[in-house]
Amino acid sequence: MPKSIAVDPATFRQPGKLAFPDIPLHAYARPLAEERKARGDKALADVLRHMMLVREFESMLGSFKARGSYQGMAYTYKGPAHLSIGQEGAAVGAALALSPGDHIFGSHRSHGEIIAKGLRAVQDLAGKDLRGIMESYFGGSILGVVEKHDADFSPLSLGGSDEGAPGDRGGGFYGAYFRDLDGNKLNVYHHEA
Repeated sequence: MPKSIAVDPATFRQPGKLAFPDIPLHAYARPLAEERKARGDKALADVLRHMMLVREFESMLGSFKARGSYQGMAYTYKGPAHLSIGQEGAAVGAALALSPGDHIFGSHRSHGEIIAKGLRAVQDLAGKDLRGIMESYFGGSILGVVEKHDADFSPLSLGGSDEGAPGDRGGGFYGAYFRDLDGNKLNVYHHEA
């Protein structure tokens, strides 16, 4: 990538025209029965679940910011809270077209996009790939948290699936989600006091 690009204003500022192809607006009109047939009821239920997870995360962040607590857990969140409540469908819908190797680039309201992309990518990864991610992410610390809190039964080692990228959530909070063999979503959560 060049360090500088020479721009000649006399050449650059010539009159011209910028044209785009037509962009359809409000053109989606597929009946629900066709959508169910194309995607399947389980996939559509997952879409709803993903929207609900995004909403809950946004609500949690808003609660920490406004009240200093969430569901009885006190936490003073000192950062900005640029919420995108009400935009969950856009984030989750866009993520339907993504694969695990795709990258997304967000802005200051990107919680939903990042969560939706992670949930979508996890659906496409095999169990061994998810375990590999947990073993390699932050030197395997997230896998260590799972094994530390449930040494006799590790859902991931038995074929469960990861439900989103683990990592530092700020302020000493660290967390991740995964599914057990019955499909129940579990949260691994750790707070360094």
